[in-house]
Amino acid sequence: MACPSDAYTTYTETSGSTTTFFLCLYENLREGNCYEEDALTNVLTYVACSDPAATYRVTTKAEGVEDESVCGPDDVQFLAFPDPQLTYCLAYA
Repeated sequence: MACPSDAYTTYTETSGSTTTFFLCLYENLREGNCYEEDALTNVLTYVACSDPAATYRVTTKAEGVEDESVCGPDDVQFLAFPDPQLTYCLAYA
């Protein structure tokens, strides 16, 4: 089993040697919000933009599009998902 791309986080449950549950998960971020990135897991957790721990601010949430070209010149990272099509553009907080 595999997700449509490496951008997804996976969750698997097994019983013995059989996979019983497999999920492809993606971030549910809000445009304008800030997030702290965990250095070990790369998981983004919501924090206030005034929080010194804030790593990124979501500048664009483009639904129906999987294309980094929607991001602007000040964006330093993007997250793109093919199914459903979604692109997040991130700038430093």
